[in-house]
Amino acid sequence: MVKEPISPLYYYFVSALFVVCVVLAVYNRKRILMPSLVLILVGIVCNALAIFSNGGFMPVLTSNPAMIAKISQKPHHIFSTSETKFKPLIDRFDIDLIEGTSSIGDFLIVAGVIAMVTLMVFTRGSPSPKKKREKLV
Repeated sequence: MVKEPISPLYYYFVSALFVVCVVLAVYNRKRILMPSLVLILVGIVCNALAIFSNGGFMPVLTSNPAMIAKISQKPHHIFSTSETKFKPLIDRFDIDLIEGTSSIGDFLIVAGVIAMVTLMVFTRGSPSPKKKREKLV
């Protein structure tokens, strides 16, 4: 199987997702979603650094034979070597969270999405902090 760098469409998608998160953070009136958006943005940046600095491939560090077989079939993943850059950010956890192995960036994105959904559900009808202050005065 020929390994190919991740498509430029991925870069556009990551950039668009980054812009959407920033816009949501800026225009979020209640500021309740800010922590979850920050987690998502940091996760995106972590993954982008690992991919962009390694020639468009996500390096993987694993010793699990099942994962090695699975990753060797993926066109956008490579195995980590001594020349791999940003080693702490590469896929190194054998948890099938997204695509077989997961990175710190993947965990941050998933945590941010869970936090965002949770905050949206549980703060749905609550008044904004400004309205709370007006009621107290």
